[in-house]
Amino acid sequence: MQDIRAICFDLDNTFWDLDPVIPRAEQSLYAWYERHYPLVTQRFTLADILEIRHTMLLEMPEMAHDLTTLRMSALRRIAEEAGYTPEMANEAFEVFQNERNTVALYSDVVPALETMAKTHKLYVLTNGNADLDVIGIRHYFGEIFTARDLGVAKPDARVFATVCERSGMQPHEIAHVGDDPENDIVAAAHAGLRTVWVNRNDREWEYRDYYPDYVATDLIELVNLFR
Repeated sequence: MQDIRAICFDLDNTFWDLDPVIPRAEQSLYAWYERHYPLVTQRFTLADILEIRHTMLLEMPEMAHDLTTLRMSALRRIAEEAGYTPEMANEAFEVFQNERNTVALYSDVVPALETMAKTHKLYVLTNGNADLDVIGIRHYFGEIFTARDLGVAKPDARVFATVCERSGMQPHEIAHVGDDPENDIVAAAHAGLRTVWVNRNDREWEYRDYYPDYVATDLIELVNLFR
């Protein structure tokens, strides 16, 4: 991919394993409720709290791209129904987000970014709300494109069009790197970007109409790919 000028990265399950992160954050928040706002845990089980958040998504489908707003809405409802002020939701969100940002970067991430940042412009395009300043890798990237800020989420083609517009590059000059076949690879290919599927777990490719330009088992492979 010698003609690539910029590389755009997904975050969750591309830079770190998300699977243990959210359940741990939910459990930590519930334990925090027990210590500081016990009426919450007297009224709700952890399963109840998870169901409330799911209900918020059903009630606010137009906000599906904005995980922060959905979570804050759920936390405010929990506070209200437990008899606490809405301010409790702000504290609860901070507790949750601190845990959400406690991720274990895959060992290949920093070495790969360190090298690629010297030769290419690097961007992030994510549907999530992880804070790269807290995680410690923000300095490798130019603009961070989030679904919340864009008002729409992957796989919508508009998110990729925005990356091209703001970077001042044509779609074929940008490679999008991610783990999700639909949200990252098929969507980016449909928008005209080059694609790299990060397949760390030897998954089968299930889409017949679109194929990634390259399949990588880790990010170190990209150093040579984009050299």
